[in-house]
Amino acid sequence: MLASAFLFYYILAIDAGWSSLAARRAHNPKVAGSNPAPATKKIQSVSSHRKTAEIIVQETNDLSKLVMQSVQAVGLAIWSTQITHLEGVVRVIVLLHGQRPVTIDDCVMADKQIRHQLAIATIRPEQLQLEVSSPGLNRPLTEAWHFQWAKGQCIQLKLKKALAGVRSFSGQIIDVVRESLQLDLTDGGQQSFQLGDIRQARLDSIGNKL
Repeated sequence: MLASAFLFYYILAIDAGWSSLAARRAHNPKVAGSNPAPATKKIQSVSSHRKTAEIIVQETNDLSKLVMQSVQAVGLAIWSTQITHLEGVVRVIVLLHGQRPVTIDDCVMADKQIRHQLAIATIRPEQLQLEVSSPGLNRPLTEAWHFQWAKGQCIQLKLKKALAGVRSFSGQIIDVVRESLQLDLTDGGQQSFQLGDIRQARLDSIGNKL
């Protein structure tokens, strides 16, 4: 009887020992044969993050199309659109363009049309921050066709890297050929710039009045 009790206790001790070892292996990645679950979760997390980024890019492209269609529906065009996603809120900044100067009424009409289309696209009002306006007299030049449109007008620009120690230039656009901008400088002389080397550029309303 005593021997049987001792054998039973010995079996329980061995079983407890193996259970303890299994638990340590499952939670300690340094122990050989341990469960690599934490690493798997990290990979899944990165994969989900990448998928989210892809979805955001696709949603941004879809929103851009909706905004453009909405503006075209009221007889206007888009100069530029900026769409950003932050903490569940979509911020859309639209600069309008037309054959004539853009008015406040144009902005109000375009605003209503855009909101209507985005609501259909299941974007609730509290999820949307929408700004619609005209580009203004000092409108930004960010696309190649912007510079083509501004041909003959005065602009101001800043380069990404200094050219002969100078980053800022101003002058009248002579021509735009492919990705090259030819400028008649305000300080005299002419200079060519690659559009890809320009950090920012805009119309010079003061220079265009002179």
